[in-house]
Amino acid sequence: MDGDRPLISIIFPAFNREDHIGRHLGSVVAQTFEDRQVVVVDNASTDDTVSVAGGYANRMDLRIVVNDLNRERFFS
Repeated sequence: MDGDRPLISIIFPAFNREDHIGRHLGSVVAQTFEDRQVVVVDNASTDDTVSVAGGYANRMDLRIVVNDLNRERFFS
């Protein structure tokens, strides 16, 4: 990342979105502006949202934040 250009943060909140998250992250990868970071905030998904998002980790600056607290609260 170049210190002279702005850094853009793109944040995707997600809950059980394995069917959409790949398309959204693929769209970010296709952009020409590369001075960006992407954060997926997963709210205790019970599907493969985190796994699908993790598949993009080697293609961009990607952080995945998983909130397991809700899983413990609502799925136990």
